[in-house]
Amino acid sequence: AEPTETSEVVHELIEAHELLAFVATGLLAVLSFWRIGLKGTFPRKAGFLYLVLLIAVAVVIGFGSYFGGQMVFTHGVGVGVDAVN
Repeated sequence: AEPTETSEVVHELIEAHELLAFVATGLLAVLSFWRIGLKGTFPRKAGFLYLVLLIAVAVVIGFGSYFGGQMVFTHGVGVGVDAVN
């Protein structure tokens, strides 16, 4: 069967959502290991870079959440037929 336009759009949303989740997880892992390496203290020499990366994580999570919301509320991904009726 040929994929419909809707299924192609949903597939692209899923791919973007998944990629953003992996990026956020990777960035948070880097930041976590950075802090563990500093024994929990805030990095003094590279504090600005640390904060920029932390803001980047927040932005990535925000976009990932937006795409997840689009999948559920616009395209009904993961919504059972009983919930719609």
